[in-house]
Amino acid sequence: MRKPEYIVVHHVGGWVRRALDLVREAFTDIPYDYIVHVNGRIEPGRSLAKRGAHCIATIPKWKSVDFNARSIGVALNGNFQKSNVPEAQFNAASELVSRLARRYSIPTTHILMHRQVTATACPGKRFADRWQSFVDALCLESREGG
Repeated sequence: MRKPEYIVVHHVGGWVRRALDLVREAFTDIPYDYIVHVNGRIEPGRSLAKRGAHCIATIPKWKSVDFNARSIGVALNGNFQKSNVPEAQFNAASELVSRLARRYSIPTTHILMHRQVTATACPGKRFADRWQSFVDALCLESREGG
């Protein structure tokens, strides 16, 4: 079992159910530990007992961190370069990340967007534009006991 020290938030660029099935068929697993669907449904992905496959750091500040060994990958289904994050999905992702952060004692400074550690647009501009409110919600849920 990995001892997660970080949570990395992604989008899956508009993949649909069949695409997730194809990835599972090809690789016997998906790269993310959790998928958050548009309607707010949370689907478990890769087991935390397995090494992750969702993030290789390319930003100099983070290159020494092996995120696939030390983080939980949470992916929101959708392309947030092109569309807004539905409220149900945003709220479900926030609640999930808050629960995971509490469970594994991960500080908010270790909850990152994929784009913060890798040269990518992920999780999309429209999610990134809401990042501060996402982090603020995590802090509020933590204070309230979520």
